[in-house]
Amino acid sequence: MKLHLESLGVGPPLVLLHGWAMHSGLWAGLLPALARRHRVHCVDLPGHGHSRATAASELAELVDAVASTLAMEREPLTVLGWSLGGVVAQAWALAAPQRVRRVILLSSTPRFLIDDDWPWAMEAGVLESFAADLRHNYRHTLQRFLTLQVQGAEKGRAALGAFAAPLLHSR
Repeated sequence: MKLHLESLGVGPPLVLLHGWAMHSGLWAGLLPALARRHRVHCVDLPGHGHSRATAASELAELVDAVASTLAMEREPLTVLGWSLGGVVAQAWALAAPQRVRRVILLSSTPRFLIDDDWPWAMEAGVLESFAADLRHNYRHTLQRFLTLQVQGAEKGRAALGAFAAPLLHSR
């Protein structure tokens, strides 16, 4: 499966993976600076932005979709992932360490859901509630989700404003 991909700039490759319920437009404000030093690849994960929905339900399937979309890039990659994008980046690095040279994580975790081995995540019901809320009121739910992501940050409000604007414009 090929995903929506936008690439620009010159230099070492940098892959940007957005979070759950978001799209690659998230990175719009950073692209000019990043593209001066990197060949930046912005990917819309399956079912997000301009990438079609898929029946992929396993993390390995998401990794395979991203990897096949970037197969034309021959150099080892730096992958920056936010939230779900970070989970995909970590799994990709573990599956293909010769391909993924470096991983940068933003607001990410190795797992979203709590279990006996990982108590620092959320209950399944919380994630299901966010998913249901997204279907009913995308803008409000995404705003609430982003607010949680910057909670407690010194410049959280400014960061929220910078990230929320491009995300709340539908793709």
